[in-house]
Amino acid sequence: MPIQERIDSVAKQKSWEDVLSLDYIYTAGIAGEKFFTELKKGRIVASRCDKCKISYLPPKLYCVKCFSKLEKYIDVGLKGKVAAVTYSYFADTYYAFVTFNSVTGGLIHRVLDTRTKIGDTVIVRFRKERKGSITDIEGFALGSKK
Repeated sequence: MPIQERIDSVAKQKSWEDVLSLDYIYTAGIAGEKFFTELKKGRIVASRCDKCKISYLPPKLYCVKCFSKLEKYIDVGLKGKVAAVTYSYFADTYYAFVTFNSVTGGLIHRVLDTRTKIGDTVIVRFRKERKGSITDIEGFALGSKK
């Protein structure tokens, strides 16, 4: 319809009925895919820039500092330190931001013990059955101070 035409009646409107299929696929990307694949195996990995000596968790595809492509991944272990804790009234559960040794960043997930506080050492507890998603982590359990 040209712009000059003016519709002054609903009866002049043209319409049709049909179904528009909107199929899409969302991927986690190369670094995210590696992270979830390793999570399924019970490991937490970070991407590593050997040039800058920085490791990123969650993994990144490019170094934030030097923009080098990151193709090396390191196992960060399952023991981390609580950097922040919060309570969700909506979910009626505690969540923590946990950092891991020698890694920039960290993970946010459920806390399994309500006594958990900032500075505590926690251990990642995995579910028995895993499918390669963040829900493969059951939560953070209090660990030893060692």
